[in-house]
Amino acid sequence: MKKTFYITFIFLNICLNLNSQDNIDSIIKKYEITLIERPQTIKLIKYSENKYSGKIKTEWTKGSINNSWFKRLWSNIWNIEWIEINEYQELKVETTIKLLEKLEKLGIETIKDCNFENNFCDGNFLDGDSNKFVIKSNELDRTYYFAEIYPNNGKNTEKNETRNQAQKFITLIYENIELDEFYSNAVAKLDKGTYFYSRGAGVIQFKIRKRKK
Repeated sequence: MKKTFYITFIFLNICLNLNSQDNIDSIIKKYEITLIERPQTIKLIKYSENKYSGKIKTEWTKGSINNSWFKRLWSNIWNIEWIEINEYQELKVETTIKLLEKLEKLGIETIKDCNFENNFCDGNFLDGDSNKFVIKSNELDRTYYFAEIYPNNGKNTEKNETRNQAQKFITLIYENIELDEFYSNAVAKLDKGTYFYSRGAGVIQFKIRKRKK
């Protein structure tokens, strides 16, 4: 009986691993863009056979950042730890396709880095917030950052050519996804408790109180 169980277990593991590998191999391209106004990351994937997947990942930490001596003592007594909370929401396929195509045309795969050769185009920013871009395909595996890129509202157009290009990526995301609505819906799913996330050099903390039934 045990022998049969182990054989079945091994067979299932092999099947799951093969399926996972197939999913990895079938990815044609993948874009991940981390925003800075909220703890949201946009994930856009194109698979073989014209299949697409788009998601918004919202990430918080459950726990308090209160550093009073009583709070620290209480946490030590009860062994209270911070817990990472992730909420995933699906994007419409047509939105995913549109963003993948437009981001590629805008040059998300070929944009210059803000390094020495590009005169450190990010300059000096005080709050430390950065947009993270992860680009993966059969020919490319690239991660780069831009400090404090916000969507263009007509009054904050980036003057540096490279930063202006990165701003177009972010503006496109804001124009095609109702980010506020997605965030509100994600927060509505949280259990009672205290949560926080990093924002620049500081932290945003909020409480979810007992919900009415």
